[in-house]
Amino acid sequence: MYNGKPTLSFDNIPIVVRPDWDVVIANKKQGAYPHRALLYKKSNLILGTDGEGDDMMVEAFYDKTTQENFYRVEYRAGVQYAYPDYIVAAY
Repeated sequence: MYNGKPTLSFDNIPIVVRPDWDVVIANKKQGAYPHRALLYKKSNLILGTDGEGDDMMVEAFYDKTTQENFYRVEYRAGVQYAYPDYIVAAY
C-alpha cells in the first residue's frame, strides 16, 4: 500500500507495469525474452528534443462545426542515461 492505494513494489522500489513494451517486444522480437525489467534512478535519465524555440512551428485551427481547437506539432524526442552504473536491465 502507498498512500492507501495498492501498489506493486520490490524492496520499497515502485514497480511500473508497461503494457506498451509487451506490444513492441512481441512485434519486433517475435516474443523472445518477453519479461523485461529496468531498475534506474529518475535523475539519471535525460530527455532531449529538437523543439527548443520552435513555438512558431505549431499549427492550430478552430473547427466551427465541432467547436474544437486542433493543434499539430512535429518534433523528435529521445531519452538517454547519464551514468551507466545507475541503470540495470534484466530479461
